[in-house]
Parts: sequence; structure tokens; C-alpha cells
Amino acid sequence: MERNIEYWKQKNIICADDNISLSKIAYICDLFGIEVKGIKMGFRWKGGAENQTKPQYFYWWPIGYNPEGWQNSMDQDGLYIQESHADINKREENYHLYKDSKQKRITFFKDARNENMGYVFKGVYAVDAEKSNIREGICWKRISEKFNIRECNEL
Repeated sequence: MERNIEYWKQKNIICADDNISLSKIAYICDLFGIEVKGIKMGFRWKGGAENQTKPQYFYWWPIGYNPEGWQNSMDQDGLYIQESHADINKREENYHLYKDSKQKRITFFKDARNENMGYVFKGVYAVDAEKSNIREGICWKRISEKFNIRECNEL
């Protein structure tokens, strides 16, 4: 498992099968050329970052456990991520915000079952409107296992 950011930048194509595991959100930001300023709030990080030149892309690093109430879970095959919140009001707000979204999320998931594992690239996800609902939250479905890094870094 190669963890060198420069290796992946030069390779340009990342794939879920590569099992890319990055130990810090800062490394994900570095991989995509994201300014850390604005993403880091003191010692805390926002849950993701928009691509400034292609707003349809969102860099996302959900965690399977979250003390702030977010409840993200991934099925065993990595095909679906359920994004929910313990607070029903926040869950409903998030549902209405994303239920019709065309956003594509470049996703590095941190599994709650293995805290020693970093943020692992799982693919590109989009909203699955049929599986999303207010009660369970937004369901994100993997639409691609591969991603061209330069595609999002184009000006």
C-alpha cells in the first residue's frame, strides 16, 4: 500500500483497489491541491471540501464514528455509504439539502472498526435518491472506483 502523496499525484489515476490509506486529512488535501486554510477549524476539520473550479466535485472524508452526531456507515462491498445524524433536525436538514444533489463525492472513508487504518480511498459517490429518506438519511452510491486527479485540478 503506497502512502506517498507524490507517487499518487504522478500516477494521476487512483483506484479503490489500490487501497490508498492516508493517515491525515491534510494529506488528502495535499493530494488534490486543496488549501488547508478554511478546511481546518482550530484542531477540528470540516467534513469535506468543494472543488473551487469544478463545484460538482466534493472531496469527502467521512468517519464511521463521530462524536458530533454524524453517523456514517459503509456496506461491506463499499458500494453504499449511509450519511445520517443522531439529531433528527440535522438529519432532515441534510436530507433536504442533498436529496436532489448532482454532486459527486471523491471519498476517503475512515472505518470505525479499525481506528489504526487511515482514510481509505473508496471511489466516487453520488446520491441514490431511491435509497435516501428522512428517517435513515442520505444514501450515497459508488458510481466509479477510479478517479483522475487532474480532472479536478484542471483550470
